[in-house]
Amino acid sequence: MIKIAFANDEVLTIQDVDDTPTVPKEIKPDFLGNMLPMVLIFIVFYFFLIRPQALKRKEQDEMIAAVKIGEKIITNSGIFGVVRKIDDSDNIIILEIALGSEIKVLKNTIAEVISTKNKKVKEIEKAKKRK
Repeated sequence: MIKIAFANDEVLTIQDVDDTPTVPKEIKPDFLGNMLPMVLIFIVFYFFLIRPQALKRKEQDEMIAAVKIGEKIITNSGIFGVVRKIDDSDNIIILEIALGSEIKVLKNTIAEVISTKNKKVKEIEKAKKRK
């Protein structure tokens, strides 16, 4: 391939230069370097999304398993009531929402146990008064 041309007083000199680019022999992929960002993204997702949700789900399951007859609860749909009967085989509870009015709801729809929360608040207040 001709690369360089010189012109001196109407005489043209052309040089043939062998300056062709060389092709790299073989490019080895850096497996660790390519996988490191993916591993870091997974670690971030685990600690910021997956783990907190798993812990929250575990707390919710423990709360639902600890529900007893007579406790006041709130369902996910916002219904307040008192637990009158628990049927673990069907995962259903009978909830009294008004005097003589009972409904069936799934245990998994319990959002919060009010009576347990109130007991904890009262215990904390009593402990503060003692000090």
